[in-house]
Amino acid sequence: MQAINYNNFTIRIADPGLDTENYSSCPIYSSVDNDLSSSYMYIASSQSITLLNCISLINNSLYIENPFCGNKSAISNSSKILSYFVIGSILGSDLEESCTFDTVVLTSSSIPLQENATYSTIHVAMAFGFELSWYRAMCGECDASKGTCIVEDNQNSLPPLLL
Repeated sequence: MQAINYNNFTIRIADPGLDTENYSSCPIYSSVDNDLSSSYMYIASSQSITLLNCISLINNSLYIENPFCGNKSAISNSSKILSYFVIGSILGSDLEESCTFDTVVLTSSSIPLQENATYSTIHVAMAFGFELSWYRAMCGECDASKGTCIVEDNQNSLPPLLL
Protein backbone atom coordinates (compact mmCIF):
# COMPACT_ATOMS: atom_id res chain seq x y z
CA MET A 1 0.00 0.00 0.00
CA GLN A 2 1.33 3.42 -0.95
CA ALA A 3 -1.40 5.84 0.15
CA ILE A 4 -5.02 6.14 1.29
CA ASN A 5 -7.15 9.11 0.26
CA TYR A 6 -10.34 9.39 2.31
CA ASN A 7 -11.55 12.40 0.31
CA ASN A 8 -11.91 10.47 -2.95
CA PHE A 9 -12.26 6.96 -1.45
CA THR A 10 -9.09 5.47 -2.96
CA ILE A 11 -6.14 3.40 -1.91
CA ARG A 12 -2.98 3.45 -4.03
CA ILE A 13 -1.10 0.20 -4.38
CA ALA A 14 2.08 -0.71 -6.25
CA ASP A 15 3.89 -3.92 -7.04
CA PRO A 16 6.31 -4.67 -4.15
CA GLY A 17 9.06 -5.54 -6.61
CA LEU A 18 9.24 -1.96 -7.85
CA ASP A 19 11.46 0.46 -5.96
CA THR A 20 11.27 4.17 -6.78
CA GLU A 21 14.98 4.54 -5.93
CA ASN A 22 16.16 1.55 -7.98
CA TYR A 23 15.49 1.75 -11.72
CA SER A 24 16.62 -1.83 -12.22
CA SER A 25 13.82 -3.15 -9.97
CA CYS A 26 11.07 -5.04 -11.77
CA PRO A 27 7.44 -5.95 -11.14
CA ILE A 28 6.79 -9.30 -9.49
CA TYR A 29 3.06 -9.57 -10.23
CA SER A 30 0.95 -9.09 -13.32
CA SER A 31 -2.06 -6.85 -12.91
CA VAL A 32 -4.04 -9.05 -15.29
CA ASP A 33 -3.47 -12.15 -13.15
CA ASN A 34 -5.35 -10.63 -10.23
CA ASP A 35 -9.03 -9.77 -10.23
CA LEU A 36 -8.77 -6.56 -8.23
CA SER A 37 -12.30 -5.39 -8.86
CA SER A 38 -15.23 -6.60 -6.78
CA SER A 39 -18.59 -5.39 -5.58
CA TYR A 40 -16.70 -3.35 -2.96
CA MET A 41 -13.61 -2.18 -4.85
CA TYR A 42 -12.90 -1.17 -8.41
CA ILE A 43 -9.88 0.07 -10.28
CA ALA A 44 -10.02 3.86 -10.51
CA SER A 45 -8.71 5.56 -13.64
CA SER A 46 -5.57 3.78 -14.74
CA GLN A 47 -3.42 2.97 -17.71
CA SER A 48 -1.54 -0.22 -18.49
CA ILE A 49 2.04 -0.97 -19.42
CA THR A 50 2.65 -4.24 -21.24
CA LEU A 51 6.03 -5.95 -20.84
CA LEU A 52 7.25 -8.14 -23.69
CA ASN A 53 10.24 -10.44 -24.20
CA CYS A 54 11.78 -10.72 -27.65
CA ILE A 55 14.57 -12.81 -29.15
CA SER A 56 15.58 -10.21 -31.70
CA LEU A 57 16.04 -6.44 -31.80
CA ILE A 58 12.73 -4.68 -32.49
CA ASN A 59 12.47 -1.57 -34.63
CA ASN A 60 8.91 -0.47 -33.82
CA SER A 61 7.95 2.91 -32.37
CA LEU A 62 5.42 1.24 -30.01
CA TYR A 63 8.21 -0.73 -28.32
CA ILE A 64 10.34 1.00 -25.65
CA GLU A 65 13.50 -0.76 -24.59
CA ASN A 66 13.40 -2.18 -21.07
CA PRO A 67 16.98 -3.05 -20.09
CA PHE A 68 16.21 -4.77 -16.76
CA CYS A 69 12.90 -6.63 -16.60
CA GLY A 70 12.96 -9.58 -18.96
CA ASN A 71 11.46 -12.91 -17.93
CA LYS A 72 14.40 -15.05 -18.99
CA SER A 73 12.42 -18.29 -18.51
CA ALA A 74 9.75 -17.22 -21.01
CA ILE A 75 11.89 -18.07 -24.04
CA SER A 76 14.20 -21.06 -24.30
CA ASN A 77 17.28 -19.19 -25.63
CA SER A 78 17.57 -16.77 -22.68
CA SER A 79 21.02 -15.44 -23.58
CA LYS A 80 19.46 -13.29 -26.33
CA ILE A 81 16.36 -11.96 -24.55
CA LEU A 82 15.46 -8.33 -25.12
CA SER A 83 12.70 -6.80 -23.04
CA TYR A 84 10.35 -4.00 -24.10
CA PHE A 85 7.50 -1.88 -22.74
CA VAL A 86 4.40 -1.00 -24.72
CA ILE A 87 2.27 1.82 -23.31
CA GLY A 88 -1.28 0.51 -23.04
CA SER A 89 -2.45 -2.87 -24.15
CA ILE A 90 -1.06 -4.42 -27.30
CA LEU A 91 -3.11 -5.76 -30.17
CA GLY A 92 -2.24 -9.15 -31.58
CA SER A 93 -1.46 -7.47 -34.90
CA ASP A 94 1.12 -5.23 -33.13
CA LEU A 95 2.96 -8.12 -31.45
CA GLU A 96 6.23 -8.65 -33.26
CA GLU A 97 6.90 -12.20 -34.47
CA SER A 98 9.93 -12.76 -32.19
CA CYS A 99 8.17 -11.54 -29.04
CA THR A 100 6.12 -13.09 -26.27
CA PHE A 101 3.87 -11.49 -23.70
CA ASP A 102 5.41 -11.24 -20.21
CA THR A 103 3.12 -9.19 -17.95
CA VAL A 104 0.92 -6.11 -17.57
CA VAL A 105 1.42 -3.48 -14.89
CA LEU A 106 -1.29 -0.94 -14.07
CA THR A 107 -0.30 2.65 -13.37
CA SER A 108 -2.21 5.71 -12.27
CA SER A 109 -3.57 7.90 -15.03
CA SER A 110 -2.41 10.86 -12.92
CA ILE A 111 1.04 10.19 -14.44
CA PRO A 112 0.13 10.19 -18.14
CA LEU A 113 2.48 8.24 -20.39
CA GLN A 114 3.02 8.86 -24.09
CA GLU A 115 4.22 6.31 -26.63
CA ASN A 116 7.66 7.97 -26.67
CA ALA A 117 8.09 7.85 -22.85
CA THR A 118 11.56 7.13 -21.48
CA TYR A 119 12.43 4.08 -19.42
CA SER A 120 12.85 6.20 -16.28
CA THR A 121 9.42 7.84 -16.73
CA ILE A 122 7.78 4.44 -17.17
CA HIS A 123 9.56 3.05 -14.11
CA VAL A 124 8.44 6.00 -11.98
CA ALA A 125 4.84 5.47 -13.13
CA MET A 126 4.96 1.73 -12.37
CA ALA A 127 6.51 2.30 -8.93
CA PHE A 128 3.88 4.98 -8.14
CA GLY A 129 1.16 2.35 -8.58
CA PHE A 130 -2.56 2.72 -9.26
CA GLU A 131 -5.72 3.45 -7.31
CA LEU A 132 -8.49 1.19 -6.12
CA SER A 133 -11.71 2.87 -4.97
CA TRP A 134 -14.10 1.72 -2.26
CA TYR A 135 -16.75 4.28 -3.24
CA ARG A 136 -19.12 1.48 -4.36
CA ALA A 137 -18.93 -0.11 -0.92
CA MET A 138 -19.99 3.16 0.64
CA CYS A 139 -23.04 3.33 -1.61
CA GLY A 140 -24.03 -0.34 -1.68
CA GLU A 141 -27.07 0.10 0.56
CA CYS A 142 -28.28 3.12 -1.40
CA ASP A 143 -27.82 1.31 -4.71
CA ALA A 144 -29.69 -1.73 -3.41
CA SER A 145 -32.69 0.43 -2.52
CA LYS A 146 -32.48 2.26 -5.88
CA GLY A 147 -31.68 5.48 -4.07
CA THR A 148 -29.17 8.17 -4.82
CA CYS A 149 -26.10 8.00 -2.65
CA ILE A 150 -24.55 10.99 -0.94
CA VAL A 151 -21.18 10.40 0.69
CA GLU A 152 -19.83 12.93 3.19
CA ASP A 153 -17.15 12.42 5.82
CA ASN A 154 -16.93 8.74 4.85
CA GLN A 155 -20.62 8.23 5.72
CA ASN A 156 -23.29 7.45 3.15
CA SER A 157 -26.91 8.51 3.22
CA LEU A 158 -29.95 8.97 1.05
CA PRO A 159 -30.82 12.55 0.25
CA PRO A 160 -33.94 13.94 1.96
CA LEU A 161 -37.15 13.25 0.08
CA LEU A 162 -38.75 16.27 -1.45
CA LEU A 163 -42.54 16.16 -1.31
